[in-house]
Amino acid sequence: MTNEFLVDYQRPILERFKYVEYGCCENLTKKLDAVLTIPNLRAIVNSPWTDLETMVEKCRSRYVIVWRQPFWEIVNARDERDVRTDVARGLRITQGCFRSVFCRDVNWDMVSDPQQRAQTWIREAKRAAEQYAD
Repeated sequence: MTNEFLVDYQRPILERFKYVEYGCCENLTKKLDAVLTIPNLRAIVNSPWTDLETMVEKCRSRYVIVWRQPFWEIVNARDERDVRTDVARGLRITQGCFRSVFCRDVNWDMVSDPQQRAQTWIREAKRAAEQYAD
């Protein structure tokens, strides 16, 4: 049904543009084969609900993987080590792929020190990106 009610409907709209990015907040794990039929697709969003390993397996270096780290990992991190571990895991899995990394959809009101947490996340994301660069 993904093809019939989503991709087939969207394809004529998407084909009007040179390149497109697909995805938002939905779980694309079981929809990837349909989405990857879009001819001008260049980037695909890996929301927190989409299985990252499946995304890497199907996309490799054909598309940019826009990895959105699960917000609950950021909010529920107990300390800097948790942040480091969670960010590094995503970048390790996507090593060898074209990727961008986002810290998005975080309700910063749920974090005791949001500015410090954000700065920690940025620092650890940079560190992991260097560690898992190709």
